[in-house]
Amino acid sequence: MEIKRSQSKSCTFTFATEYAAYVHNGVTFTNGAKLPARPWTKTAIADFDFDGTFKRLFEKYQDFDRAFKETCYLLSNKFTQEISDVKWQWTDNELRDIVDTGVLRASQQVEFD
Repeated sequence: MEIKRSQSKSCTFTFATEYAAYVHNGVTFTNGAKLPARPWTKTAIADFDFDGTFKRLFEKYQDFDRAFKETCYLLSNKFTQEISDVKWQWTDNELRDIVDTGVLRASQQVEFD
C-alpha cells in the first residue's frame, strides 16, 4: 500500500511475512480448509482521519514533510491496533485478535520516498 503526497513523496507500508495476504484476504487451501479474511488495513484506513490528522500536525509543526511522516506513523500505529484488537471472527466463530506469534505485527514496516 502506498500513500502519495506528491509525485516525489510517498510512504509505503509493508507486512513482510509470507502469510500476510492470507490473513488479510482469507484463503482456501488445497485440502479445502478455509481461513477467514481479516482485512486490518481496510478497517484502519476507514477509521483514520487523514485530513484532520495531517492538518493538526501541520499546524503544530509548520513543516509539511514532518506532518506527512507523522501522519503515516500514526496510520502505522492504527494498523498495529487493528491487528491487536479482539474483533476478528475465526473459524470457530469466536472473536480473536490476529497477533498469533506476533510475527505479522512485528513485520510491519514504513518506508518513505
